Amino acid sequence: MQKYILIYDNRDMFQLEGLQAELKQFFEPYHIQIRLTNADEIIRKKILQIDTLALVMPGGAAAPYAQALGDEGNKRIRDYILYNGVYLGICAGAYYACQRTIFEKGKPWAMRSTYGLNLVKASAIGSLSRELGIPPYSKDVLSETVVPLFTASGKSAVSFYHGGPYFKIDKSEKNVQVLATYARIPGNKPAIISKKMGDGEVLLSGVHIETTPEHLRRRQHTEVAHTAHTMGTALLLSQYGRSRQRLFQHVMQHIREHI
Repeated sequence: MQKYILIYDNRDMFQLEGLQAELKQFFEPYHIQIRLTNADEIIRKKILQIDTLALVMPGGAAAPYAQALGDEGNKRIRDYILYNGVYLGICAGAYYACQRTIFEKGKPWAMRSTYGLNLVKASAIGSLSRELGIPPYSKDVLSETVVPLFTASGKSAVSFYHGGPYFKIDKSEKNVQVLATYARIPGNKPAIISKKMGDGEVLLSGVHIETTPEHLRRRQHTEVAHTAHTMGTALLLSQYGRSRQRLFQHVMQHIREHI
């Protein structure tokens, strides 16, 4: 049976092209096809079937996910995971999956939300501008950076960061495994987590494990300052390219185990 990985369409083609390319490179040898999906397909066409290896909810914004999917879409995602499905939430997709979102606490634009998907009993807390010493979160590139991480085995890794959370896991949540923590934030704050859920699995990443320096360099800007910042970020990410790639592959192995 042909297997698929479905990426939820967040309407950001630059971001989705990079994510598609990285998933394709990893899963093509296993004859897994990568394609986009949307709320209509999930709810009305019931696309989350046995041939769907994973549903990937990318970065962007979690509120539009909730508005489009609603209770019915969330239920279909939960049911899908229970029967050997995999949910991979990256940045906004990770916020969306947690029981609570606490975004920009203490700032005028602070937000506390519950989106109803509730895959993990945890708070997704971000952004980490103060903790990482970067400008406050914005939709432009100046709040993007490269962050060092520690994997569960104690190895160093790096990844691209733009507004994602760390995870404060409830004491009542017993099934969560921390795959990586933020290296420069006190308290071993989880950056990537995994949870077994029925026969399936939930993978949440506060960092953009899919972002490569090559993809960043292809981004087009209209402002010189933005171009310079992106090139600097890409250079730093490329200097630690092997550890970034190992981290991505480690998370993908969790998905591969469900083939």
